[in-house]
Amino acid sequence: MSREIKEQFKHIAFFYYSYEDWQKSLIPLIKKVLESGEKIIYFSDKHTSEQIINLLDIDSKDEKSQIIFLNKIEPDMIEKLVEVAEKAISDGFKSLFITIDMTWALQQRLEKIIGLKQSL
Repeated sequence: MSREIKEQFKHIAFFYYSYEDWQKSLIPLIKKVLESGEKIIYFSDKHTSEQIINLLDIDSKDEKSQIIFLNKIEPDMIEKLVEVAEKAISDGFKSLFITIDMTWALQQRLEKIIGLKQSL
């Protein structure tokens, strides 16, 4: 991924109101990250890995291995992130792109959300 893209996307938030909005905002960004050869972790309990793979229109084993899907936001999320990050480093990836679908947060208490952000 180019330095310009890395600098531009250190932290980014998308707010969407419909499936179409989600698709238009996130899928092109994930495609760009995949094309650059970076590792991706996608946390979501709303969209399935199959759904995202289909939208990305990828079928190569290498591209599929670049993206890891974790379907639930759970208390051990930080440990999972550390484990995947260490594996990505040992596999030779230079950076890790993490995306978290925060739809679940609409149903959670503010304290839980703040705790998660502080942990990251």
